[in-house]
Amino acid sequence: MIRLVDVSKTYTLPGGVRVEALKDINLEIPRGEIFGIIGHSGAGKSTLIRLINLLERPTRGEVWVDGVEMTRLSEEELRRRRMKIGMIFQHFNLLWSRTVFGNVAFPLEIAGWPRAKARERVLELLELVGLAEHRDRYPSQLSGGQKQRVGIARALANAPDVLLSDEATSALDPNTTDAILELLKEINARFGLTIVLITHEMSVIEKVADRVAVLDHGVIQEVGEVAEVFARPRSPVTRALLREGIEGGALAAIDPNALRGPVVRLVFVGESANRPLLSALLRNFDLEVNILQGQVRRLKRGSYGVLYTEWIGREEEIARARDFLEREGVGVEVLDVRELQATPREEVNRLAVSPREPELAAHRSGHR
Repeated sequence: MIRLVDVSKTYTLPGGVRVEALKDINLEIPRGEIFGIIGHSGAGKSTLIRLINLLERPTRGEVWVDGVEMTRLSEEELRRRRMKIGMIFQHFNLLWSRTVFGNVAFPLEIAGWPRAKARERVLELLELVGLAEHRDRYPSQLSGGQKQRVGIARALANAPDVLLSDEATSALDPNTTDAILELLKEINARFGLTIVLITHEMSVIEKVADRVAVLDHGVIQEVGEVAEVFARPRSPVTRALLREGIEGGALAAIDPNALRGPVVRLVFVGESANRPLLSALLRNFDLEVNILQGQVRRLKRGSYGVLYTEWIGREEEIARARDFLEREGVGVEVLDVRELQATPREEVNRLAVSPREPELAAHRSGHR
C-alpha cells in the first residue's frame, strides 16, 4: 500500500547549512494496517509522514502509494491523489469561522461535490465521530477531543484509502486520548483504512498499532510487530523510549541502595508467558531471585509481561541462567539502575534528540 524506497530528505538552511532530516528510509506498510512511527523531537517523524502525501518532496528516493509513484505525478494528478490521503493534526487546524458542519464540508466543496450529496456525507461522518448534535457549533465552543473528532471527520470526507495522523493525541488528556485512539481503531476495522500515526508516546503505540518503526536522527533504528519491539528492543533509542515512557514508573520505584545483585529485566511474550520458567530458574540454578516490580501491558494484538528482578549469585551462574531464559524465548536485559535513575533525561537527550527541529520548523514556515 505504502512503500518508501531509499528515501532521503535534505534541507538547506539560511547560510547554506545543509541538514539531512531523513537518511535512506526503506519502509513498507500493507493495506489496512495501523502503523506507528515513534521517536523524540527532531527524529524526523513529521518530515517522514509528510513525504507520504508529498507535502514534503524527497531529495532522493521513491514514494509509492497504492501502486503509484507519487514524485512522478503532475500537480493536477497529485491534487487528485491527495484527496485519497486524509490527514489529522496535533493542533486540529480547523477553520475557526466555520461551524463543525462547515469544517467537515470544506474538502467536499473543494472537490466539487453536489450540495445535497455533500450534506448527506457530512451528516454521516458527524454521526460516526459522535458529533451529530454539535453540527452548528464553532471550534471555540468545543473541547480538545471534540475538535480532534471534527479533524478526523474532515480527513475522512473524501473517503480516503490512507489516514495520516501527525501527533494527533499529544495535546489531549489521557482519557480523551484513549477515546480518540478507540475511534481510530473503529475506523480502521470498519473501513479497512490504512493508518499511519506518528507519536513520541509509547503508550499510544501499544494501544493502537499493529507494527512500529523507531526513528532517530533521520534513521530507522528498528521495525517490527509492536509486541516484539517492546519485548526485545534492539536499539538504545527504543530502550530509552520504553524507560522514559510506559516502564518508567517501575524503574523509579526500585531502590538501588537496597540491591545486593544486578537488576534483570525479563520480558515474557507469546509461549514464554504460559510456562513456569521462574520456578525452573530457581530449581536448576544456584540463584536467589527477588521480584522487584512487575506489570502486564495490553497491546492491540495480545499482551506482554515485564518483570524487574534482582539476581543474587555468582557471575557464571547468572550467565548460565540468562542463556537458559533466552533459549526459552524470554527477553533478558541486565540494567544499571543507578545510572538509569541518575541521568534518564540526559541519556535520552544524548541518544535521541537532535538540535535541528526548531531550525527546520522555522525553515518550513518561511518557505510555504
